[in-house]
Amino acid sequence: MKRPILASGRSCQTSFCCRPQGRYCCSNYSDMLQLEDGATINGLFQAHSFEDRVLKTDLVFVRKGATTSAGSVLLYGAAIAEGATVTANSVVMKGEGLLANRTYEGCPIKER
Repeated sequence: MKRPILASGRSCQTSFCCRPQGRYCCSNYSDMLQLEDGATINGLFQAHSFEDRVLKTDLVFVRKGATTSAGSVLLYGAAIAEGATVTANSVVMKGEGLLANRTYEGCPIKER
């Protein structure tokens, strides 16, 4: 089982690479992800999509102390509030904002 990535602050500027506990993780979405201190990332991001032949993009936010579990997917425009948890294999739809200090699960996501 893979260990999650623990973010150590800063919005992503030109590249998103972290080195927690001797492991590396990198993302092509460096300018589309905003990760705050203590965010635990163990999911996937999709900060773009093609809808009706139109490219649509937006930022993905993971606030301080929030957690995304294994296999979770955050679509463009998703905002995970401080201390919120997204459980394994859940999908946060485009433009959806999750409330602070709550746990969410499912596809589409619902508060547990």
